[in-house]
Amino acid sequence: MGNMIEKVSSFVHEYLMDTERNQLDSVWGPKYRWQHTLRVARWAWLLAVEEKADVKKCVVAALMHDVSHFVAEQYHEHGVKSAEIAKELGGRFGYFRILQFGKTADLSDLEGLKDKIKSFLEQLEKVKKGDFGPMWTKMGENKLKELLNVQITVLKRVLEEAENTKLPELLIG
Repeated sequence: MGNMIEKVSSFVHEYLMDTERNQLDSVWGPKYRWQHTLRVARWAWLLAVEEKADVKKCVVAALMHDVSHFVAEQYHEHGVKSAEIAKELGGRFGYFRILQFGKTADLSDLEGLKDKIKSFLEQLEKVKKGDFGPMWTKMGENKLKELLNVQITVLKRVLEEAENTKLPELLIG
């Protein structure tokens, strides 16, 4: 449980600190907001245990609840904005992610591209093994696995093509 919660916690902490860097020492600044978030997460954990709810889901939701506190245009809309950020955090494995990856790929640097693909494949394999979860319903888990399988297949094929971008050995020398 700790690994995933630590990752979300780190993300929220960094996000809060980065979005209001000029107010770090303000009484109501990001340091206070982070401490508030930790207290809410602790209460979520205690309540989840007491109510026999999914502890991971409750703690992650509590950690994310105020992530947009300093970026929402209107304070009363920060909950909606926080949900959008949480969705983006959890929505990194769809078909559009393949397009994003392709859009940012530097095809002129084949070795760098291969390294980037290998690194990304390692991350996807960890998610597939459950290193960051489970934090979803059965239907959500099945959908995530489907999307992961598609991405892994596509990236492996791109890697194969990148590996074969060379002169045939039989013609050399």
